[in-house]
Amino acid sequence: MEAKTREQHLQAQQSSGKTIVAYCAQRNLSPSTFYNWRFESKQKTIPVIQNPPKKSEATFREVILPLPPHMKSALGYCISTAGSGFTLTIPRGFDAEEVKSLLSLMSARKA
Repeated sequence: MEAKTREQHLQAQQSSGKTIVAYCAQRNLSPSTFYNWRFESKQKTIPVIQNPPKKSEATFREVILPLPPHMKSALGYCISTAGSGFTLTIPRGFDAEEVKSLLSLMSARKA
């Protein structure tokens, strides 16, 4: 039987409201053959998404939270100069020569 005729039978059975067995009995069709047609028809019908939803792009935003004073020493060193309003926070592993240069700049600014 042609594919077009098979599709017509599949659609007619659905719109008739009858069971497959009852539909096939009235038309001298084999119910097992009809089930095979239906299975093959469903295999051919693959939904196509025209405009799939876009995936949201991941973004990164750095958030720096203030640390309580007792935790700052665990992360490095914090040096404040009296009266100048300068504070220098030095993370652990910072180069000692660079610290000296920064301290000299802070002291020169004070004068």
